[in-house]
Amino acid sequence: MTILSDNFTEMANIKLFKEDILLFDRMVDNYISDKEKVFFETQRYKQEHSPTGMNDLVMHETSNPDHIYIVRLGFSEYIVGHGINGKYDKELHTMCLAEALDANLGQLGFIDKDMSLLEWLRERNYEGVEYDCNYDKI
Repeated sequence: MTILSDNFTEMANIKLFKEDILLFDRMVDNYISDKEKVFFETQRYKQEHSPTGMNDLVMHETSNPDHIYIVRLGFSEYIVGHGINGKYDKELHTMCLAEALDANLGQLGFIDKDMSLLEWLRERNYEGVEYDCNYDKI
């Protein structure tokens, strides 16, 4: 346990990826809803201050009809995937939130139209996003 805690303490000195810094700065004062503001402010805080060794569930596949799931790893890595009931098609592993949000869910075969994850979240008004599901703390 001490080793894990020491590693996270060392990781606290890691800076955000440039793409995420630009994303977070660009979003300030440009949110399209209160839920979008909460999403970006929460993800930024978590990336800067709340590492996860056992994953932070951002969205569960059962919380939306498209069966999309989003998981944060470490500080800023994200997995976007598709599946249900233990049957998962494929996943996209990204190094930062900006990459995850740019992912085209249609091209990945997750939905039937070309749409980025950001567009998909906005269309849903962030419905189903989890903010307190860090498995390190459960």
